[in-house]
Amino acid sequence: CPFTQPLPWMIGEGEDLIVPNLRLDQSRQLINPQEIIERLGLSPAQGELALQTGLEGLNRWQARVRAMGAEIIKENHDRIVVVMGRSYNLGDPFLNMNLGQHLKRLGLAMMPMDALPLHEVELDSSWDSLVWSSNRDYIRASMLICRDPRLFPVVLSSFGCGPDGFTVKYLESLLESRPRLFLELDEHRGEAGFVTRLEAFADEIDAHLRRKPPTQPPTNLKSSETGFPPRNARIVVPRFADHAYAFVGALRRSGWEVTVLPPPDQTCLLLGESLSSGRECHPFTILAGDLAGAVQKGLLRPGDAFFFPGGVNACLYSQYPAGLRHVLHRMGAKDISIVSPNVVEMRDNMGYRTGIDMWQGTVAADLMLRVSCELRPYERHKGEIDRIHQTNLEQLADAVEEGRVLDFLPNALTQLQSVERIEGPRRPIIGVAGDVYTRINAFASGDLFARLEELGCEVWPAPFLVDSAEFNLTHCFRKALHELDIGEMFTRGIIRSAKDFGSWRLRRCLPEWSHHYQEPDYDHVMAMAASYVGPGADPIVILNLAKMVDFAQRGAAGVLNAICFGCMVGGVSAAIMERIRQDHDDIPMSTLTFGGTEGSDDNARLEAFVYQAQRYHQQRHLHQETHST
Repeated sequence: CPFTQPLPWMIGEGEDLIVPNLRLDQSRQLINPQEIIERLGLSPAQGELALQTGLEGLNRWQARVRAMGAEIIKENHDRIVVVMGRSYNLGDPFLNMNLGQHLKRLGLAMMPMDALPLHEVELDSSWDSLVWSSNRDYIRASMLICRDPRLFPVVLSSFGCGPDGFTVKYLESLLESRPRLFLELDEHRGEAGFVTRLEAFADEIDAHLRRKPPTQPPTNLKSSETGFPPRNARIVVPRFADHAYAFVGALRRSGWEVTVLPPPDQTCLLLGESLSSGRECHPFTILAGDLAGAVQKGLLRPGDAFFFPGGVNACLYSQYPAGLRHVLHRMGAKDISIVSPNVVEMRDNMGYRTGIDMWQGTVAADLMLRVSCELRPYERHKGEIDRIHQTNLEQLADAVEEGRVLDFLPNALTQLQSVERIEGPRRPIIGVAGDVYTRINAFASGDLFARLEELGCEVWPAPFLVDSAEFNLTHCFRKALHELDIGEMFTRGIIRSAKDFGSWRLRRCLPEWSHHYQEPDYDHVMAMAASYVGPGADPIVILNLAKMVDFAQRGAAGVLNAICFGCMVGGVSAAIMERIRQDHDDIPMSTLTFGGTEGSDDNARLEAFVYQAQRYHQQRHLHQETHST
């Protein structure tokens, strides 16, 4: 969970905290043992003994809980409530609003999901995109519940828990044949309404048992079917970012007919909202609208596919494929597939050479966007940069398809540089970080780049996918090196070398005056983030915080954290930003949250931020001039 991993750093300075970094997988390995042992004043032997003693105690307790569950199952109950949720909600009567007492008053036998033999249920590889261990246990528990007609689930969730917002879709499908209750907890929830829902649930169980329905096997559900369609199918690609054109070119080169959708708009958003629950994040709602609109307009036929690049990390992005399949199910369009491949799947289906050209196309799109942002505030004829940039993007798809990105990019940049510009002082530069979709998508961010330029600024956008791909590739290579996994080390090393060489050749095409083309490497990213979050934090949190530091250290006059409502990564970053600001000469920093309900207050906040950035820019230049004389 992106919230719990960096929690000690979110609390801030001034607190004396001991922060053990413990893996929750089967290894139960303590990542930072030396640091913890020293803080506790123990010898290495004492520290190891203490850790093993604690883990053995945990194992004994878990075994007792499972034994208790087995005894309850053996007892003569006609109904048993299985309470599902994270350990802190299950075990804290304050957080769960005395759920156990209320169920007992209703005469219902109950057990926590940990009392079920969850270890007996193996999830196949189709569930790999569900990365949260608690949510994987929800799936295991649901499969066990489906085997016993006496078991009825109550699922506890917390307001704003993104993973649960998507996992609930899986649980609804798995448990559709029996009563189930989903309860969302927050500090504003009244206990009276809570009790009323429990009483209604008990009545629903009574009615269900009177009908004596047959036991239904669990639905054959998968979370991540991302296989490519046959070559005679058509693939539709949404305009999630300018970089979509690189993927369009690679798909065409691999033999598919490809259509790229226009940028999303308000109609798209409203359609997406009508097909989502409201617990998903804003980018998902927009993509759902893209998908539904393509179906309604006949752009997607039976057998066709909807494509966007995938990944597996703690961001909810990894849950989009299953969520979009749910949208198709609601629309009755079950014969359309969702294709959201990771790097390995793209390489296997497109080939190594096409994969390299697609990567170069993604880097080229990133560089063209940055140069466009660097030039657009100074163009003499408004709209000229945007017109050339759009033409360049369409030609980029052709260049990737034909394998000539290195020849294409210099000409594309020359076209941008040829635009007549107004002479004058350089504007304050605003670095835009945030969640990977909102910070780069004009509609999702309320046309943030254009608004900043109208207010007299120059925009410096964070990368799209390029930074995370480079970071993860290096991380996997070093992990393979540490574990002496020769095959993985060789594969990652070859890809990494080809990627680095291709990126270097592309960046050489940039003009000398361009200031924003170089991205920090893996070691630099880790060093910049080290003061603000631990090494065990999710890479997307590390990358976002490191980019804020990079902006501050390399000349930005202000930094924005542009995120969607409820974004876990953005929320963590917002909590830690203040410390980054204090460490970097009080550079103006602010978080802007987007979710389709922005109004005058948001405009006022942006204007106030820009005013601060302009003051900071002026004072810095005055300071530099004073020192130079």
